[in-house]
Amino acid sequence: MKKAIEILICICILICLVSAPVFAGDAEKGRDNGLAEKWLSLTPAQRAVIKKEYKKWESMPGAQQAEIRKNYEKFKSMPPERREMIKKNFRNFRRLAPDQKNRVLQRFKRWRMLPPAKKRAIRQAYTRFRGLPPAQRLQMIKRFEQWQKMTPAEKTRIMRSIRKKRDYREKPRDRRDRRDRRDRRRMRP
Repeated sequence: MKKAIEILICICILICLVSAPVFAGDAEKGRDNGLAEKWLSLTPAQRAVIKKEYKKWESMPGAQQAEIRKNYEKFKSMPPERREMIKKNFRNFRRLAPDQKNRVLQRFKRWRMLPPAKKRAIRQAYTRFRGLPPAQRLQMIKRFEQWQKMTPAEKTRIMRSIRKKRDYREKPRDRRDRRDRRDRRRMRP
């Protein structure tokens, strides 16, 4: 999810930064800035897309342009494997249906709103999940799919059951803790 947005941003940055000097007319005015050949090799449809994106770029506030440039520099400094993965994820994102894209974007927005501790916990859980044997991961995925299909009432019933089991397991320990504290108080002179 986050990676898809990173990809989207990076590709937009690439298009904007690479096309900006070219679109400015250098290639068409005969100035060779190294991009002239690339510009002239593009189809009219590709040039139209770049011009459209450049107009968007020009209309952006300076702060937004600075943020995009910063992200672009970050992208350029990544190892080639990471950049390729981002590009691949972006291509996959572009192939999604509009409703799927919206879901990805909504999840990304929710992710960005989470506090750092919650993000860390989610990453740790994901790392643990990735460390499970394939059969166990598959079983968890099936359970998650079943969970997604449940009604809110069914989910509530299951969560209550889980809490009861957890509370039952914790009670003996709580009793031991209280007994230990009581015994320590009795032993004091």
